[in-house]
Amino acid sequence: MALLDAVPNQPWGRADPYVRDHIAGHTLEAGLLPQLLTDPGLFVHADPVRLRAAIEAVPTEGLGAAARSYLRTAPLLTRTEAPAQLRAALLETAFVEDGLPEYAAAVHRLGIDLPWQTFWSLPLPGHPRGDHREHPGVRR
Repeated sequence: MALLDAVPNQPWGRADPYVRDHIAGHTLEAGLLPQLLTDPGLFVHADPVRLRAAIEAVPTEGLGAAARSYLRTAPLLTRTEAPAQLRAALLETAFVEDGLPEYAAAVHRLGIDLPWQTFWSLPLPGHPRGDHREHPGVRR
């Protein structure tokens, strides 16, 4: 809780690097990580290797849609060692693809100059990640 109190109403981009990069591990140990995983600012600014490791320790059914989108995108974020600007663009795209426009909009409100913007996404016919409205049995 002390680490969370260190970032009151402060953008994650200006948070102390230790707090930003280690808060996921500490909240995981405290059983509070799933509640923290609703902030696109944390997804964009936290160290992707540490954040991915913490999120992967939570059972998938305990994760919200935004955290599942992050996990789907995490290999790109960690493999490329993408800077925050590129992480923001990749996550914005993932949120649009996964039908989470409110999270995509939140990425835009971070004030990062994105190299692209995803306006829409087409489902791939026959692909399990296709449009979930056409396949109600597919869980996101």
